[in-house]
Amino acid sequence: MSQKILVINGPNLNLLGTREKEKYGQSSLEDIKKKCKSHADKLGLDIEFKQSNVEGEIVNFIQETRQKYNGIIINAGGYTHTSVAILDALLAVKKPTIELHITNIYKREDFRHKSLISKASDGIICGLGVDGYVMALDGIKKITEFSKPSNFIIARTVVPSSPSTPRSVPASSCLAIHSNHGVRWGLGVAPP
Repeated sequence: MSQKILVINGPNLNLLGTREKEKYGQSSLEDIKKKCKSHADKLGLDIEFKQSNVEGEIVNFIQETRQKYNGIIINAGGYTHTSVAILDALLAVKKPTIELHITNIYKREDFRHKSLISKASDGIICGLGVDGYVMALDGIKKITEFSKPSNFIIARTVVPSSPSTPRSVPASSCLAIHSNHGVRWGLGVAPP
C-alpha cells in the first residue's frame, strides 16, 4: 500500500513562475506539481497538492490529514513566520512533516529567520529552489517508513549472505537521526 502524502502550499505560491523570478525561478506551481507527481510515482507515493492564500483553509487541509494521509510536506509561505494556528494544527495531527522553502529564509529579511512551524516539523528544506520539493518527497518517504517511537530503527543493510535483510540497530549507529519531541526517527541506513 502506498503512502499518501499531502503537499500544502501557502499564500502567493500560486504566482510561482510570474512572481520574483530571480528568487523563485521560472517554474509554476503546476510545473512543480507535475515534477513531484513523476518522482512520487517512482517512490511509490500517492501525493495530493493543495494551495491556499487563506490561513484557515490551510488549517483545514492539515486537519484533513488525520484520516487520509500518512505525512505532510508544507511550504506555508509567509504564514511560516506568523501563524500559530498552522503550528497548532500541525502539532494536533501528529503527522510526519517536512517544512519546505524555495529560498534560503536565513539569507532574507530578519523577520523571515524565525519559523513558527519548525517546532512541528521533522525536517526542514530551504534554499534549494523548486528542487526542494523533490527532496522533500525523498525525505518524507524515509520518515514515514522509519517512524517508530523507539531508540531503534529497522535498517536494510546489504550483506553478502542475505541482501536486504532487516535488522534492528541502535539509533546511534545510523547515518542520520533526527530527534523531534523525544522520538527518534531513522532517516538513514546503518552501515553494514
